[in-house]
Amino acid sequence: PPANPPMNEFLQRFTVGKRMFAGFGLMLALTALTAVVATTSLARVRSHLEAIAVERVAKTRLANELYGASNEVYINLLLLLVADDEAERASAQEGLQATRAKFLELYDRISALSDDADSRRLLEGIGQARERSVVVNNEVIALAMAGEADAARHLLNDKGVEALHQWQDAVNAYLAEEGRRMDAARAEAEAAAARARLVLFATLAVAIAIGVFLGLVFTHSLTGPLGRAAAAARALA
Repeated sequence: PPANPPMNEFLQRFTVGKRMFAGFGLMLALTALTAVVATTSLARVRSHLEAIAVERVAKTRLANELYGASNEVYINLLLLLVADDEAERASAQEGLQATRAKFLELYDRISALSDDADSRRLLEGIGQARERSVVVNNEVIALAMAGEADAARHLLNDKGVEALHQWQDAVNAYLAEEGRRMDAARAEAEAAAARARLVLFATLAVAIAIGVFLGLVFTHSLTGPLGRAAAAARALA
C-alpha cells in the first residue's frame, strides 16, 4: 500500500503533468525564497558596513584633521613670535589665517555628517573651545605685531596653551565617542552577519526538507498506480 494514502488519493485527482508542474513550481518558489532571504540578509550586513566605512571612518578622519589644524595654529603662533622681520611675521600670520579657514571648512564638513544630538553637542563643545582659543590667540597676534614679543609669549604660555588644550580635549572627546560608535557598529555588523547565516541555513534546511518530502510523495503518487497497473497486467496475462 502507499506510504501516505490520503495524500496519494488527493494527488491522483490530478494528471501527471499537473503534478510535475506543481512540484517543479514549488521547488522554484522555494529557491526564489532562499534567494530573497539571502539578499535581504546581505543588505542588512551591507548597511552596517557602509555605516562603518562611510560615516564612522569619515567622521574619525575629519576629527583627526581638526586636531591637526589646532596644532598648526599653535605652530604658526610660535613662528609669529620668533619672526625676525615684518616679512616673516606676515608669512606666519598668513599661515595662521589659512589654518583657521581650513579648520572651519573641516568643521562644516563634519557637522554635515553629524545629525544626532550627542554628536552635535560634542561638536558645539569643539566650536566653543575653538572660539575661546581664537580670542586669546588674537591678543597674542596683536602683541606680536606691535613688537611686544615678550608680552605675547607670556600670554601664549599663560592662557593660549590652556585654551589650546581645552580645544584639543573637546576634539578628543568627539574622537572617543566616534570610536565607541565604531566598535558598536562593528559588533552590530558581526551580529547581523551571524543572523544572516542562521536565517539562510534555516531557509535552506526547510527548502531541502520540503523538497525531499515532495519528492517522496510525488514518487509514491506515480509509482503506486503504475505498480497496480503492472500487477493487473500480469494477472490478466
